[in-house]
Amino acid sequence: MQIDQTKSIEKQIGAEISRVRKIRKLTQRQFADALSLAGMNVDATAVSRLEKGERSLRIAECVIIADVLRMGIESLLRGVQTPAQRMRETIREADLAIASAQQNLWTWLAHHYDAKLTLERLPELLKAFTPELQSPEDYLPMVAGQLAAYGFSDVAKVSEGQLGVRDEGDKSQLMDCVIAYFDHLISINPNFPFESAEDLLKWKKQNGVD
Repeated sequence: MQIDQTKSIEKQIGAEISRVRKIRKLTQRQFADALSLAGMNVDATAVSRLEKGERSLRIAECVIIADVLRMGIESLLRGVQTPAQRMRETIREADLAIASAQQNLWTWLAHHYDAKLTLERLPELLKAFTPELQSPEDYLPMVAGQLAAYGFSDVAKVSEGQLGVRDEGDKSQLMDCVIAYFDHLISINPNFPFESAEDLLKWKKQNGVD
């Protein structure tokens, strides 16, 4: 039974390799040449056997194949993962994505917040914006309004960058996740505009403020 399962997995991986190779418009010979150049010495016959699941693959070879086909190794193996493995992989990718996005999100928010503070210091700059911006307090609502305006241009088609969900209940639950994330990302600094209490004390000492 275990041998049959191994053969089935090898055939599925081989079929996925064949599918992506054809998408990349590579013949088996061209693919073999590219693999050999990358350090996996094979010929077109070996590629044919590999794609039919007749040749076992080592982990190192899977890495090379995925690299040559310009795909992640997880994508190469996704077709043979169990539902539980795919679930764990999906959650892991979500965690990696939010970690990667955090710095960009923080920078985006920080720049807009700095723009608001700049308008408070230099209100004459308001004239550089649209008529809807009457005061510095209008700046962030304007940004939020612009984001809200990026709605669906076609309700039958989800545009790029938007996550289409099943119903309002699912949307509400996802929005709770977004709000929880941003609530964690943004905090009130009691020493503002200082980064820490130590910076505040240093400033008070330098300026003779009790």
